[in-house]
Amino acid sequence: MKIISPAALIFCVSLAAIAPPAAYAQFEDADIPATLLRPTRTTNGQNIAFCVNTTSILADFDRAVASEIASALLIEHEIVEVVADGTPPAAYDFRLPLYESEIYLALAHRCDVLMGYTQLANYPDWLTLTPPYLTTHTVLAVRAGEEGGADPLAPGRAVGSRFLSMADSTMLRHLQVMPESEQWQRIIYPDHGILIERLLDGSVDSILVWEPAIRTYIEDHPEAEGIEIISDLPFDVPATEFGMVMLRSNDFLHSTMTEAVVELTADGTFDRVAASHGLVSSDR
Repeated sequence: MKIISPAALIFCVSLAAIAPPAAYAQFEDADIPATLLRPTRTTNGQNIAFCVNTTSILADFDRAVASEIASALLIEHEIVEVVADGTPPAAYDFRLPLYESEIYLALAHRCDVLMGYTQLANYPDWLTLTPPYLTTHTVLAVRAGEEGGADPLAPGRAVGSRFLSMADSTMLRHLQVMPESEQWQRIIYPDHGILIERLLDGSVDSILVWEPAIRTYIEDHPEAEGIEIISDLPFDVPATEFGMVMLRSNDFLHSTMTEAVVELTADGTFDRVAASHGLVSSDR
């Protein structure tokens, strides 16, 4: 990988601190002091600060990714933990509990890069996103041995999903075009933790679930090792991909982070780290 010189990083990150913020007009009417709308984040060229969503089950993985990127660039790094005050975390999830204004203030004053930003989300034009460093999928989970040879998606079977998830919306569209006699029962739950518990207590026959959630839950709960994970689904659920965001005014930093992500994806570094954190299958 090409190494970015400290002088170049000094220029690229400091530039964002003096350029007029593109988001200023958007937040003028918000309850934010005008002095906070102008970015002050600078670096000495030897250090990059990565904001990490501590409520996400990807938090430890994101810290490891930040370390790999800093190592590849031969720079120091620091982790800045971010979480919205008073917002309870969603169990076994990745959702970022921050308003746009809170994301802007974090990037303007506390860190250079925000980790764990899902590429399915709509993001404002004052942000720029790197290619994904993690691609995750939806799987079908059943109680191992209990289903025997039966189809877990057979007509009348109870299938759980997390409400407002990509898996749930995709399943709903699939059911709407199926003959009623062939449909299974769709049962929704508010978060992945409850969803998995309802599988274990027999409330549902199977669940459509985000793969990192079910794998992390099994790691945390040895008694759940009897769950079988099935990767092949009867319909396509779009992958959930995660990248890093930063202020769009910092073009050079974006170019640097993009190059690092592309290189470390291509050599398998991120897949190895994701497997070591139990987020994906180790044979991926």
